[in-house]
Amino acid sequence: MNGELLKRVTESFVPSLLVDFDWGDIWERPIESGTAFEWSVFASLIFTLEINGWEYEFPLKNVPGGSNLFLNRNEIPLQHGAQAGHSSNALQETSLSNKFIQSLIPKAVIRRGDRTYSIFREGLPYHRIMTRNDYFDRPDIIIIPGAPSKDYPMYDIDRNEVSFSFDFSEEKSLSGLLRVVNSPIIPCKRRTPKSGMLVPVHGVIECSVNKTAKIAKAQLEKYSEIFGIENRHNALITGNEITEEFPYLKSDVDINSQDLEVIQKGLIEAAAKVLSQFGLI
Repeated sequence: MNGELLKRVTESFVPSLLVDFDWGDIWERPIESGTAFEWSVFASLIFTLEINGWEYEFPLKNVPGGSNLFLNRNEIPLQHGAQAGHSSNALQETSLSNKFIQSLIPKAVIRRGDRTYSIFREGLPYHRIMTRNDYFDRPDIIIIPGAPSKDYPMYDIDRNEVSFSFDFSEEKSLSGLLRVVNSPIIPCKRRTPKSGMLVPVHGVIECSVNKTAKIAKAQLEKYSEIFGIENRHNALITGNEITEEFPYLKSDVDINSQDLEVIQKGLIEAAAKVLSQFGLI
């Protein structure tokens, strides 16, 4: 198994992903790093949602420089440090203001009827801002109801600030203002509600190619604690078989196969299993 095969699988699910964004060396990295597998899982989720009637968009496609920002974590850049998931050269060429903006933009927004959800990768900045919890646990994929408000996030070049607004429903939203500075803490200048809030999380998906049941269980337990979600909205999609008893939804994918169709089928079945339990299909 190699990254090139996962690249072909990902492209078969969502061709525009490979066309619209800069993937750097993602597909050349060792499979053991897990990054290529995580993005293949992401693509399988989008594919499965689409065939079940959901429309999707990748908001960063419409942001200047969005092609180079897509692989970055959804994490507010503290100290302007390098982020995993992209090449160091591309990161150094990205302005700090653009990093702030991209952190607040979900990788995908899905819609069906009157339902809207946002899908984030490796971080949920709105939750960090609204709870001010200092944690470093970042689920691979996070799904929350709603989407950024129209025209947000927005950068004010004169004030060097990024304003944000996110609508969970017609009645519920949050907003605020971030200073664009290198800082060891989130530079939140204003937020509404002022007292903060627990951002609703619909589901968390952890991806793994080499985790043990013990480690995966501990991670999902931590996510339940951080985001206040029920066990049935935590899931693991793994490329390494876990035979031990596991208290969360688990789907195995045979990534050791050299057969493209076998991997495609495994990812689709895993995505469908998770999305069904999450009540999205």
